[in-house]
Amino acid sequence: DRLRAIQLRKQGWTKADIAKDIGRSEKFVGRWWQLEPLAVPRPPGVHQYLAHSMISEKKVDRTDMWRGVEVVRGFFKDTLGLYDEVVSSFTAWKQGASETKDFRTASYFLRYDREGKMRMMTMKSAGYRHGVVSRLDALVSKIHQKIKITDPNHGAGMYWFSDGDASVGSHRHVFWSARVALGAERIMMVDKTPILMQEGD
Repeated sequence: DRLRAIQLRKQGWTKADIAKDIGRSEKFVGRWWQLEPLAVPRPPGVHQYLAHSMISEKKVDRTDMWRGVEVVRGFFKDTLGLYDEVVSSFTAWKQGASETKDFRTASYFLRYDREGKMRMMTMKSAGYRHGVVSRLDALVSKIHQKIKITDPNHGAGMYWFSDGDASVGSHRHVFWSARVALGAERIMMVDKTPILMQEGD
């Protein structure tokens, strides 16, 4: 909310309009909206490498790479049979190695079981390609319009949780992301808060 107040002020919004948009008091907005993003304290759980990039020993603001959580129910309606169509039309599904991250340094480490064997993820992934499934293309286009994605080189991937035992461990991204659920309901954990995701959310 602090960063959004700053962002909206730079876009020319009034204090009253910002307060209404973020659901805070004008007193709260007035405390933060004149600051620069780097002056805003990092919230608990947001590690240094998520907030700042160190270039030539100078802090560079990275707050444009993450944003608050927003859940849109029924975002995409034309979902009947779309899950099966996507799974069957994309054939390059891969099961990657399980890994974890050192939150102090942002370094990745592979995970091993007690016998020293490399652990594999229970989910599978594949890269999105335009032109394979027309309804999926329409969904991606709608996402672009909703959250104003203009970068032509942005990443887009798909994650396949083939059954109830497939999952992905706790992790943090260094950038914000948009996700749409297809198929069966599942639980997505966000900062230890369970969110039920239904088809099209």
